[in-house]
Amino acid sequence: VINCEFRKMDLKDLGREENLTTPDVVIADPPLAGMHPKTIKTLLQLRPARIIYVCCKPSSLARDATMLCENGVYKLGRVQPIDMFPHTNHVEAVAVLERCG
Repeated sequence: VINCEFRKMDLKDLGREENLTTPDVVIADPPLAGMHPKTIKTLLQLRPARIIYVCCKPSSLARDATMLCENGVYKLGRVQPIDMFPHTNHVEAVAVLERCG
């Protein structure tokens, strides 16, 4: 038996949710500008075991991953670029961040 629960929400509201246990995995698909600093702070407080980060702007991913990996809280695993818009300079990317320790 698999015991799991799925919640769809804006990550900025994640820290406000009552009775929320620390999630094992957070799948984030932020806007072009990337994650809001408060969202990153909330993720660092909750410390889910894994963060799957889907992005449409690699520079936003690089900035946010750097903040999440500061102080050894997370380490960046695989990053997979995905060409969803052939013949353009746009690229999607999916990154996996694993909690250290």
